[in-house]
Amino acid sequence: MGAYGVLVLALAFVAAMSYQAEAAEFCAGCPFKQDPAKFPMHKLSKALATAQVNDGASKILSVTVQVVSGIKYTVVYESFSGKTCTASWVDAPWVKHEPIDTQISCRAKRSLGGFENVDDSEISELEEFGNQAVNTQTNGYRKAVLKVLEAQRQVVHGLIYKVKFLVKTTSCQMEQVPEYTCMAKETAPREVCSATLFATPYLTHGASHLEVKNIECSNMLTENFLAAPASGVSTGHDERDMAAAEKFAVHMINAQVNSLNYKGLFKVLNVEKQVKGGGNLYTFELELRDTDCTKDDALVSDEKCHFVGNTADLKCTTKVWYWPWSGLTTIVSNKCSQ
Repeated sequence: MGAYGVLVLALAFVAAMSYQAEAAEFCAGCPFKQDPAKFPMHKLSKALATAQVNDGASKILSVTVQVVSGIKYTVVYESFSGKTCTASWVDAPWVKHEPIDTQISCRAKRSLGGFENVDDSEISELEEFGNQAVNTQTNGYRKAVLKVLEAQRQVVHGLIYKVKFLVKTTSCQMEQVPEYTCMAKETAPREVCSATLFATPYLTHGASHLEVKNIECSNMLTENFLAAPASGVSTGHDERDMAAAEKFAVHMINAQVNSLNYKGLFKVLNVEKQVKGGGNLYTFELELRDTDCTKDDALVSDEKCHFVGNTADLKCTTKVWYWPWSGLTTIVSNKCSQ
């Protein structure tokens, strides 16, 4: 560190201690509290600027100081947007004039009776809740949550969740044990389900009880989508996006046709793309042919399937709505002929 560094560290420590009323006794290297009312706001603002945080501090709630290889500050503050945040950094001016190793973490302010966005750590458990909820309304086939689209919670004597799920309908019967092959097959257009759920105790303690207060599901092809204007037809495509939509189209055609054998994609006759409702609307003209694989075999892998016969036995015009940025996909329409 050198003599200059030792001198600067000593001066910095004395300056830090000047904010602490109980400066007479301290443990070198041990963290100690400072009066947040006396901590200079500009010091925190400088650390936030270093971390490129745009949501500034409106109030300092607590300050902890520790002598390490410099002076380490840990400051809990309330941001302008109402979040409770923790900022930590090290001041070592003999090394760098700017704060070092600045770390910021924030959490939405929790208020009894108000809704707040859920933490990412709760998403997997919400998906499990969703799988229970969506199967309270079923046509005999088991439904499965593909993704949590939106989620908020309210703290009461438990937790109330308002959640939107993306849901698929599988080929598994409700009374049968779910298996990979039937869970992978989709037998209906995907849905968006809005649910109000009540859970107790908290998720973080391992929720053992779930009550479905309300759930409503609608086909992804809402009136808003059908009424939305579409762009002109384009023949240029992103190959990766088109391949994903094309694979989904073949998968859904196989789910809808009454055939024991898997029908593989034999030829793409034409592809058109339009931008509609925030996603890409593909219109595929496809030829499919029977393979020597069963549908169950093809769900595991269709790479080893071989065509049977010399002519295509099914021609389909299939429209697929695909969101490249999220991977969400659904069938708009499908018409096949022999």
